[in-house]
Parts: sequence; C-alpha cells; structure tokens
Amino acid sequence: MGVIELGGVHGVGKSTTIEAASRLVDRPVPILKGSVIMARILGVSTEDLPTESPERRQWARELMFKELDEARNGVRDSHFSVYTDSGYEFPFTPTDIGLVNAAVVIEASKETVLARRQRIERDRPKDIAQIEEQLYLERQGAEEAARKLAVPLFYIRNEDGDNAPMHLAEIFKEYLDKIILSGRIKLWQ
Repeated sequence: MGVIELGGVHGVGKSTTIEAASRLVDRPVPILKGSVIMARILGVSTEDLPTESPERRQWARELMFKELDEARNGVRDSHFSVYTDSGYEFPFTPTDIGLVNAAVVIEASKETVLARRQRIERDRPKDIAQIEEQLYLERQGAEEAARKLAVPLFYIRNEDGDNAPMHLAEIFKEYLDKIILSGRIKLWQ
C-alpha cells in the first residue's frame, strides 16, 4: 500500500477526519500516529510531549521514525510543523523518501481552529495570531516535505459542511485501488 503523510495543526479535526474517512472505504486503513509512539518511548502522555527537552524529543523522534519505517502501509496522523516550548520543529526525515507516496494537509480557518480549541480541555495556544502562524507554518512544512519527498500534496478544508471525511476517503480509495489493481506505487499523477 505505501504511506500517506497527513498533517494539520491541533484543532483542525485531523484525527477525527482520518477516522471518519477510514470508515468510508471498503478496506482497512492502518492509522499510524507518531505522537503516540513518541509518548510511549518517552514514558509520558502525548500532551506532555511539547514540554520534553528538544534533545529527548529528537531522540524519541528518531526511534519513532525507525518504528514507522517498519510500517509499510497506512496513514501517518502527524504534523508537518510542531509547536513546542522551545519553538517550532519540522519533523521531516530523509528516510521517508521512497516510503511516503503522498502528503495531505487538513486545514480550517483560524477562527474555526480557535473555536474547536476552546471546546476542548487540552493546553493549546488560543491566541488567534499564534494560530494563524501555526497554520502558515504547517502549510510551509507540508510543502517542503512534499517537495523533498517528490510526492503530490493535497489540501482538504475541514470547515462545517465541507465534508472533509468524504474528500479524504476519495484519496484513500484512489490510493488503495491503484495499489491493489496495478501492483505499483504511482499515485495521483
């Protein structure tokens, strides 16, 4: 199957969209979540990852990528840019070249992201200017990763009424069908 790298800032509804889209396809879609792997490696919750030192995060990230490299198919529920206590990080790794076949960014307006963050109890920035910056950096990180990986990049809006799960499921269906029917990894060209 191969891997779809999928990112989006906290509050765009990324994980919810992935789960809903995976229910709309007629084949299993493994969901690979790097933050869960990193948290397990570090022995902390996913909420505590940003408070870990940059060195510990980098160490855990390297082990996470080794584990993800063993997973040859699925959707990576991740981020193209990560906000931490020490600033922004772009978790791209050159080992992804040849493994990732496409990149997808789930997006929403800064107002929608703020409203969603206000409804949940997680410690996420709620300053509209900071959210706007995060959205911009996520897009920049995705464009850079897709360029380095030489894969197509798709943007999916996730505002109310956009039907983001259906659009993502279409990508899953196309992706799965091409692999199963052709036996090759050549997607969305």
